[in-house]
Amino acid sequence: QPTSSDVSRALKVTVVRVEALDTEEVGCEFSAQGSPADATAGHTVQLAKSTAAAHGATLDGPTEKLIETFSKGIFQGSDAEKSATAKARHPGEVRVLTIAIQPGDANDQMPITRRTMAGLSPKGVTTVVGLGDEAFDSGGAMITVRKGKKMIQFTYPSCACTTKDVVPLARKVVDAL
Repeated sequence: QPTSSDVSRALKVTVVRVEALDTEEVGCEFSAQGSPADATAGHTVQLAKSTAAAHGATLDGPTEKLIETFSKGIFQGSDAEKSATAKARHPGEVRVLTIAIQPGDANDQMPITRRTMAGLSPKGVTTVVGLGDEAFDSGGAMITVRKGKKMIQFTYPSCACTTKDVVPLARKVVDAL
């Protein structure tokens, strides 16, 4: 498992807590100080910058600020913000990375998971080359990897990061399996 220092460095945040998942899955979560709205807005800005860069463009400061303000405004005004804050395991913290090893045989799970994610957003599922036996990114917020019969998911919708930032961490975990 990557250390809190590894995650802090890669995701450009200060990890304040690392703990086991509170589910039946094996894995851990890394948390940083912040609110769900701020974290989601930061992730949205990074996705926009990454998309612009993929098309040979950059975002200027005013455009970044517009995206951040719009994203934060939508999330703060939604029931999701109230729910996320009310149900927070640790108030004032937000999960920036969750690593979960899914139960079952990944050879069966991967095709189903890929089809499901592609059904939600056909262009949002992209192959991640050179990670495990098979890997794909879903919408810039989750990497799913198969190594042998294990399926590992790296979820990061609440960090100001991109898939490029998470892949080295995922590689460290997958290579250790």
